[in-house]
Order: sequence, then C-alpha cells, then structure tokens
Amino acid sequence: MADYQFSLEPFSSEVLAAYQSFPSVLGESTEEKIAWKLNDNPFGRGVAVVVRDDRGTIVGMNAYQPVVIANSAGQRLRGHQSMDTVVAESARGQGLFTRMYQAYYDRTDADFVYGFPNKNSAHGFFTKLGWSRFGMVPMRVKPLRTGFMARRLKLGFLDFPIAAFRGNRGSSALLSSFDDRHEQAWRSVLDRSPALWGVDRSANYLNWRYRDHPTSSYELRERKDGSFVASTILDKHGARILYIMEALGEPDTLVDMLREIHTDALGRGAELALLWSAERSPLAHAFRRLGYFHFPDRLRPNEINFGARILADVAAPRNKDQWFVSMAGNTPAGHSCSAPN
Repeated sequence: MADYQFSLEPFSSEVLAAYQSFPSVLGESTEEKIAWKLNDNPFGRGVAVVVRDDRGTIVGMNAYQPVVIANSAGQRLRGHQSMDTVVAESARGQGLFTRMYQAYYDRTDADFVYGFPNKNSAHGFFTKLGWSRFGMVPMRVKPLRTGFMARRLKLGFLDFPIAAFRGNRGSSALLSSFDDRHEQAWRSVLDRSPALWGVDRSANYLNWRYRDHPTSSYELRERKDGSFVASTILDKHGARILYIMEALGEPDTLVDMLREIHTDALGRGAELALLWSAERSPLAHAFRRLGYFHFPDRLRPNEINFGARILADVAAPRNKDQWFVSMAGNTPAGHSCSAPN
C-alpha cells in the first residue's frame, strides 16, 4: 500500500486548487461558490482533510463546512457539515475514504459532524464511520398540478391545476435584508419545542445564505410580524418545482403566506411544491393544513439520507426528532458524498 500523508487544513488557495483538479467534485460549483461556503461563511472558515502521496500531490480531499447549532435554552454547539469527498483514480481501492474521516475524527475539535449521504455512500457512513442514521430526509410534497404525480405513477398524462385556497390575511412584502425580527421568528420556532436543535439562523446567517448566495437567486417574502419564506422555482427532475427553502415564524401567518406563494407559483407554471419538515417539527401541523404530505420514497427522484455523529461529551441532538431541518437551513451549499473505496 502506498504511503499517504493526511492533514486537516483550513480553507486556502491550495484547497481551492485541489477542487479544480477534481472536476467530478467541482461539478457546477464556481470558485466564487466554493469560497462563499468555505471562506465567507459566518460561522468561520471551513476545513478539509487533504491526502498527499509521497510526491506531495493531492490525491484525496474531504471538505467540511462550519456550522453552529442552537436550542431554545441558548446552548450552542460548533461543528461541521461534511461536504465534498473525492479520491483520485490513481489512489482508489486503498481505503482512503474511511481513512480521511478517521483523520478528521483524530484532529478536529468539533462537537459534531453531520451530512446527507447519497445512495452510494450511505452504507459507508452508517456502518464504517459511526454515524447515526436518521433515515431519508423528511421531504414533503404538495401537488399544484396533477401532471408530475400522474407521470410518476404511470397514469398517463393527466395535467390540470389543483384548486387551492388563496391567502386572505394580508399580502406579503418583498424582503431585501434580514434583521432582528427575522431572527426572532426563528427563535419563536425553537421555543415551541425545548428539545429541538437547528442550524442557528441568525440575521448574519440568513443574509449569507439567501441574500448573498453567489449563484442562486431566492424570492424572499415577509409579513409585519417577521414571519418569512424563502423560495425558488426551478425546472428539475422533469418538472417545474416550487422549492420552499425556509419558512419560519408564526404558524397561522405562514399558512396564509404559503397559500399566497402557491397561487403565484401555479400562475408561473409550477407543478408541485417541496419542503423539508420532520413529523414532530413545531411547524409540521401548519404544513399538513396546507396539504403537504410525506413524499413516498419510491417516487423521489434521488435518495438523500440524513445522519450525524456526536464527537464530544455534550448535550446534543441524538435522534431525528431533535433536529429542525429545512431544505436550505441544513444544506447550506449542497453536498457531494462519494462512495467509499
């Protein structure tokens, strides 16, 4: 077996160059987006496990994005979201995937690590790396037209809009910048469930995640009480989809806002709406009122699993019901978890 050197390093120009040397993991990411998630992150600078061969060439890398989670009692834990993992073809078959994670465990001072392994990598994370498995992400779907679900169920092309209520408690205003009111909307959600932990959605985080994203554009709407919704409409997976990235605030207000947003999205050709919400989330009842239901695993276009490993002897979320998840709040920059080798 070749002699490899493992190090845990802060984000740097060398780490960025390593990204560029692995087009398969770079994917659609630009230099600007990589720097946004690993250098400009409000929680601090990201780190990467870097593997070098005996010539000093980088042959493997696993990047980690910094994150802080918090609960209603004001406790805060610092950790990482496991992001992009890649091994050069010349170094495959030598267990570098597992060895990179062990190098991270040996060197990090983080309280936890979590991530969203895909179908190919899930077995490695949950059997070799000591992660707790929380199942597939709690995705909920609301059909706006019949076409998408009819195609998935192979019922032929039946496409017509589904009748929906329109919001009647006022109209939403466009939101240009997050402030203390929106931070309080997040706190109010935590206060409804003392056992809950979630990515700390401070105003700085929210502005970084939604307003300052270098490659994605989100529609941000608010009501006077600070309740807000971040959404976008994209053509993906053979459908036009309304993604509810974040919805925080007073439940009745959010129900009214989302009815307004659904009506608008339907007029723009959206076929269905997607969001993430656990069954015991303090907002789950509001989403059920709106007609969101669990997206059956067999109908999903891809498999995204959720898991974590607690690394310190601290009070921390240790089961899926203790995590507050949203489509963007827990996947701040996308993810790419490669299969172990």
